[in-house]
Amino acid sequence: MIRKANEELRLKIIFWGALIVTIASGLIAAERLYTETRDVSGRELLLVTGLSWGAALLYRSAARTAWSVYFYPAVLLSYFKLIMHLEPFPDHAVWVYLPLFPLIAALGLTARPFWIWTSVYGVFYGLYAFYEAPAVLGGHAAYLVLFLISTVLGRIIVHKMDCLHDRFRESVISEKNTFVLALFENLIPTVEQRTQVPRSEIRQMALMLHDMQTKETTLEWWEADFIAHAHYASRLALPDYLYEKKDALSEQEQLVVQEHVHFAVDMMPAEERMQNVRAVLLQHHERIDGSGYPHALTEREIDERAQMLGLIETYLSMRNGRAYRAPMTEADAVRTVCKELDGKLNGRLLRTFQENMKKQASA
Repeated sequence: MIRKANEELRLKIIFWGALIVTIASGLIAAERLYTETRDVSGRELLLVTGLSWGAALLYRSAARTAWSVYFYPAVLLSYFKLIMHLEPFPDHAVWVYLPLFPLIAALGLTARPFWIWTSVYGVFYGLYAFYEAPAVLGGHAAYLVLFLISTVLGRIIVHKMDCLHDRFRESVISEKNTFVLALFENLIPTVEQRTQVPRSEIRQMALMLHDMQTKETTLEWWEADFIAHAHYASRLALPDYLYEKKDALSEQEQLVVQEHVHFAVDMMPAEERMQNVRAVLLQHHERIDGSGYPHALTEREIDERAQMLGLIETYLSMRNGRAYRAPMTEADAVRTVCKELDGKLNGRLLRTFQENMKKQASA
């Protein structure tokens, strides 16, 4: 929405720029009817007007593309050059008008293109100010100071608009994430009823993910909470009978089970800040010996936070029990997890897990 608003603002500025050039041409044409002071021909005035509207139409055709933000200052610069050609101002006034470029450009640019085009324009302005501008109080340096002030003010505008864009984006992302989390919360009763897996596992999983993190496996609390909720809700992707089956799964049933990781990932928002969450959910059944799924990744390819989730998921399934297995004591669950996952998960993670569980047991 902010991008669209910026584009609309640029379109309006380009339109008004063409209109100002047209008005200036009209005023000069009217002046030529009564005085002989103007040496600009009617053909030149028509050409200048046509060029201004041609540039406006070209920009409109490029609007809402990746190049519009770079095309905009070029068109704006052409308007300033056309106005200079018409010379509608007295000599001492045109050099007050010219420094307005950074201010007007700032209304439609981000920081990088603003600095590029302001620098280009600054060279052009400096040369003209030195060789063409009439002397004023303070000499030619006064024009450069005026341009510098305009540039600083323009940069402030760019910064404020960037901040506004960032706040708006964060607000949209926050609302979307809140909606997704609320969706997960609404799915909890259904998942609990269908799978007989207690909802308390969400809280347990989030706490363990947060407590197990190291310098290499940092997770924010909100990330751990999202992962736990998405993992729990992803169980809806599996047929009900699989949660009651006590025999070994068939090959086809194993393939169905493996698909639930994609279900969890697909439910997550696609924002950049969700990349850690998506990677953890997608890879938590991968194993460092290449025996995992869905992509049979090896140790260097697997996010350690995903290994943490795989470890915690296995522990909680043993601790809380499933239809095919009775609940284990904490000591038995820790021992069994470490034995089963030895060589399949990072050894340092297994040791961290054991140390954390010992601390909890002695607390």
